[in-house]
Amino acid sequence: MSCKSRVRAALEFRATLYVPYSFGFASPVAARLSRHYGVVDPFVALGMHVFAIGPRPAADFAPPAEGVDEFGVGWHTTRFGARLPVQHPMPKPTLQGYGWPDPRAPGRFDHVDETMAANRDRFLVAVVNHTLFEQAYFLRGFEEFLLDLALRPAFAHALLDRVLEFDLAILEALLAFPVDGVWFGDDYGHQGGLFISPQMWRRFVKPRLAVLFERARRQGLPTFLHSDGNVVELIPDLLEIGLNVLNPLQPEVMDLAWLKREYGRDLCFCGGISAQRVLSQGTPEEVESELREKVGLLAQGGGYIVATAGSVQADVPLVNLVRLMDLLRGQDRQPLRG
Repeated sequence: MSCKSRVRAALEFRATLYVPYSFGFASPVAARLSRHYGVVDPFVALGMHVFAIGPRPAADFAPPAEGVDEFGVGWHTTRFGARLPVQHPMPKPTLQGYGWPDPRAPGRFDHVDETMAANRDRFLVAVVNHTLFEQAYFLRGFEEFLLDLALRPAFAHALLDRVLEFDLAILEALLAFPVDGVWFGDDYGHQGGLFISPQMWRRFVKPRLAVLFERARRQGLPTFLHSDGNVVELIPDLLEIGLNVLNPLQPEVMDLAWLKREYGRDLCFCGGISAQRVLSQGTPEEVESELREKVGLLAQGGGYIVATAGSVQADVPLVNLVRLMDLLRGQDRQPLRG
């Protein structure tokens, strides 16, 4: 089976001996894997099944300073490879005077045809990243945007509407290509729960996320959502508006056995491999045990794509990541279950 066929089998809840996998690496990790395996692009060379295709910066975009993106958000990269927003270009609760980037700017999608042709055997997802909540707080700052939601709801609605407008334009452009699904990225939680109450999420985020999901589903495409932290409270709402795949399922804060029992007939899971605890602090043997345990639990009856619970950061020992990759790549010779 091709990568694409294996992912489709998982999405259709068909059990297969070979379980699909896909996850990302911070830049320092990718460099280590490149050296270890002697490859240029480890994500491609190591057989990741889901391949993301998103917009690029406009051809004429010239960053005003190092680490500043088209929205004017400034980014800091930690020594482990994580990127954090540290500069917010909308200090006051007003849209006046802010220059939004053009979602249809020349150069933004010039790479898509070539990228798809080079990865046609993979499951290709159109990416609308930092979808709603994240992009809004990147612009305003986290604390300020939470205050907007509580004290300035009219402005918060206006800001989210403007972000949605940008996202829809990006999505429309990507859906002109023959993609296999749509991937949204929007963190709604931390390890202890949600950043905002479920009621506030339903008021501000859910209706706009539903618009994006509906556009993807109108084209017959499955929807993926990456949302860190413990977002269990939102799963019924996400299913209601049409979510198909949830990522990354942090096992330290989510009961994956309960999730499989409760939602495993309706929701495909992508994630669950402990990056925070096992990958970063365990032994290669513990990594293997973690992988086999999660596959045995979540792949029963299909509906599972193996992934780490978040992008692999530079604190993960190379020997642990190599054990994980070699087990996943070797499933034709040594299945992970059965």
